[in-house]
Amino acid sequence: MGLDPDDDTYDTDLECTHCVDALFGGVTPQFVMATITGIIRCPLSPDPPPNGSFLLTQTLPCHWEAAYLGYTISWGLEAARSSFVAGAPNNWFFISVIEAPCRDYFKSTIATCFFNQTIGKFGEAHIFWGPGIPGPC
Repeated sequence: MGLDPDDDTYDTDLECTHCVDALFGGVTPQFVMATITGIIRCPLSPDPPPNGSFLLTQTLPCHWEAAYLGYTISWGLEAARSSFVAGAPNNWFFISVIEAPCRDYFKSTIATCFFNQTIGKFGEAHIFWGPGIPGPC
């Protein structure tokens, strides 16, 4: 996966300083593709789980997100941890927080359906970037 600073899917004004070299090879992407697989819908879930690919847009230097049926799918990179979540407070499809910076692969920590807390369980998320991902329409 190549990185091209002249490609319009990159925005160097919002550099993710603690991951720009270790993860992105020197250029922070403005858009990333999150591919989510294996989420199982909980019995009381009003909506299908977000299994599929989603274009996430950078909203902060080390944070990308997208909307799905009124829920948020987000990837966040902090100096000491990485996270990927899908859902909304008390309505989670997917939660994963890893105590390490610059991670681009996650397994959901939700393994049981809880009434009024989770609407999905299990699943994996992979994050991709580079000129090969489709940009916004």
